[in-house]
Amino acid sequence: MSNKLLLFILSLLPTFTWAQGRPQGMEGRERPKIGVLGGQIIDEQTSEGLAFATISLFSMRDTTKLVTGALADDEGKFSINEIPFGRYQVKVSLVGYDNYTYPNMIGFKPDNYKKYIGKIILSSSAQELNEVVVVGEQEIVSAGLEKRSFNVAADLGSTGSDALQLLSNVPSIDVDLDGNISLRGNSNVKIFIDGKPSVLGSSDYLEQIPSESIESIEVITNPSAKYSPEGMSGILNIKLKKEKLKGTQGMVKVSAGTGDKYNTTLGLSHYQGKFNVNANYSFRSDQRWMESNAYRESFDENGNIISTSDQNSTGNHTRNAHMFTTGIGYQFNKYNSITLGGKFNSFNMDRKTLQTNIDQNGSTTTSDNFMNNENQMAEVSLSYQKKFVNPAQNLEISASYSEGNNGGTQDFGSTQTFNDIRGDMKMANFQIDYTQPLGDRFKLEAGTMITLNSSEEDFIAYNRASDGSLIRDTRLDNNFLYDQQIYAAYGLVSGEVLPSLRVDAGLRIEQAYINSELKTTGEAFDYPYFKIYPSFAISKTFDNESELMFSYSKRVNRPNHRMLNPYIDQSNPENLRQGNPYLEPEFADSYEIGYTKSWNKLTLTGAVYHKYTDNAITRVSYAVAADTIMSTYANLAQGTNTGFELIANSQLTSWWNIDGSFNYFYQVYEGHEDESGTDLSNSGTSWSLKVNNRFNLWKGASLQASVSYNAPKQVPTGEFGSMTIMNLGLQQKVLQNRGTLTLSVSDPLDIWQGNVYNYDETYAQYRDFKRESQIAYISFSYTFGELKNAFSGKRKSKGGKGSDSSSDYDLY
Repeated sequence: MSNKLLLFILSLLPTFTWAQGRPQGMEGRERPKIGVLGGQIIDEQTSEGLAFATISLFSMRDTTKLVTGALADDEGKFSINEIPFGRYQVKVSLVGYDNYTYPNMIGFKPDNYKKYIGKIILSSSAQELNEVVVVGEQEIVSAGLEKRSFNVAADLGSTGSDALQLLSNVPSIDVDLDGNISLRGNSNVKIFIDGKPSVLGSSDYLEQIPSESIESIEVITNPSAKYSPEGMSGILNIKLKKEKLKGTQGMVKVSAGTGDKYNTTLGLSHYQGKFNVNANYSFRSDQRWMESNAYRESFDENGNIISTSDQNSTGNHTRNAHMFTTGIGYQFNKYNSITLGGKFNSFNMDRKTLQTNIDQNGSTTTSDNFMNNENQMAEVSLSYQKKFVNPAQNLEISASYSEGNNGGTQDFGSTQTFNDIRGDMKMANFQIDYTQPLGDRFKLEAGTMITLNSSEEDFIAYNRASDGSLIRDTRLDNNFLYDQQIYAAYGLVSGEVLPSLRVDAGLRIEQAYINSELKTTGEAFDYPYFKIYPSFAISKTFDNESELMFSYSKRVNRPNHRMLNPYIDQSNPENLRQGNPYLEPEFADSYEIGYTKSWNKLTLTGAVYHKYTDNAITRVSYAVAADTIMSTYANLAQGTNTGFELIANSQLTSWWNIDGSFNYFYQVYEGHEDESGTDLSNSGTSWSLKVNNRFNLWKGASLQASVSYNAPKQVPTGEFGSMTIMNLGLQQKVLQNRGTLTLSVSDPLDIWQGNVYNYDETYAQYRDFKRESQIAYISFSYTFGELKNAFSGKRKSKGGKGSDSSSDYDLY
């Protein structure tokens, strides 16, 4: 294994050595015939040039993607050279002044590649330089053909929630009451933290990340070969907050919710010269009640009812989470910088439930169940970035290591059993990414990635004697080991083959080794495989405001340790859960046609998509006894998901903004028979709708109202019922815009609940469940800072407004 890894890395070194060895000045070569943009930034009151203003160019294909930029000189003048052909949005920012967006799109073509936009006038903010005041309205959803971004700070309903709950507000994303995440109706989605794999990216950890620690959530539905191919429906990237304003600044936020729910967040950052550091801490305490009901009928071979069961469960759970993130950056010069980052998370949960069961004879039994879980996670990361004279050329080397451990107990009064649970997860990631321009119109992106992931789960089982003492039961013990190693390399070529016609073509190769072992029985399961993942995209720009794109990618979903672990979860003795150690990866071919069109106050983004999945993984349920249902995972023969999606962003009036999304799809499952002999094939249509309204009421005040609806959805051996939820939020700026008061109410009509119907030839079960969701929160946040030393030795500007539009350019 070590020899293969060494050869793999060495094979890539010539590319990066050549990149590093190119002369910085490149004297004597002909300059590429690419765009040049010039202008001057001046003060509205004094008409003087503004030094150090940041001019940033964002791609019109994805307005969240910074392409290049520059700083204005002492007279406020700027010139940006070697701009790739294409269409751009120009933004200007300067500490102490209102952000400015140039009203017209700027385009560069071979016959028109020099632009001068004249004088841009910036208006001074109301505050002095030593006060950080961030004002202005941000869009909640920024939609593009390649990806869309959900801005957490602009969502008034995000107060007091966590990452899992936030995802339910994102267009195309659905989260059920069991915490299962799906994108466009497909539950196989890959989650990244800050663009990288992390222990925090597992669904078990998402509810431990407070919303106050999250900056934005990105959705990439059909990623190129540059990205990991994991995630059949796409990638979700959760970006954590990192304050990036120059000088020293901070933010504190406290909130309280009905039913003993509390949140606290503190953020600090300092940027001075070549050095920057930031730190964020969040605490969350949450208590919620829950209730579920399940009615089941069991049948004989003639379809006659032989038994019934009516079960009710009520209880509550308490959660406490602490999260700390930090980062330190140093810029050696304008071409080389390094960043060191760290994350730490601590979480504990207590859950108590009372189960009542009534059988067909009317006999009633009750039992108390208790569960406790504690875990910690730590991560450290290091990255080096090298820039070149040509801003389109870039090299980045990064490495990260994360480790988590958990422990807890399960005390099931219903079965008189007690489990002691211990486990740990480890993940290491190493990545090299290089971008090299190819002539005037094209660029090459290449890199390598190594991901090592391992975990161990140990369940020690006991039976409870009549006197309450615990007796070890080794028959129920479970010690499961999981190890996954992925070695990958990719290449991607992109550029304009014709004016306004862009092509991206890439290839990713991966060698995977997946090994698991059930130590309690000595069984081992190995699955090594080699796979090639191509990607292709072609886009056509028709005018300044519309674009059409077709894309294809090959995707994979690798079963995680929870899906493979054959341990039987007996927390509900009549509804058991178990993993399947024989699961294999599933592969999909993903096709998508997208179109976006912008008008003065309206942007529409639509897509038609189709996914064909081979060896599809899905959750199935079957009867193992007259009164017991087992839920597990299985590989089906194949499956398809075909649908269309529409996302709209509109400013109806000066005081009313609305955005919404609609998704409709048809799914087909074609499967084998399960353990009960039931055919797992099924098909059906479903749809979802999300609408968000934001109203500007008076100066500094805004109201937000959102609603989402998920229609019933077919699954193998059953159907999930519909779900509806609403959220309201009211926000008021105070203390000269340095403070913010927010009142929010989640599910004001108390209608959020779920239900599922499972059936086969031997049984039929209907289950509904609900958790506390009607919650009112009140929060207060305050931003402070000292920026007077931000321009050491330079001329100072008036005002006190900061902007994050230049953060990607200034910080590193």
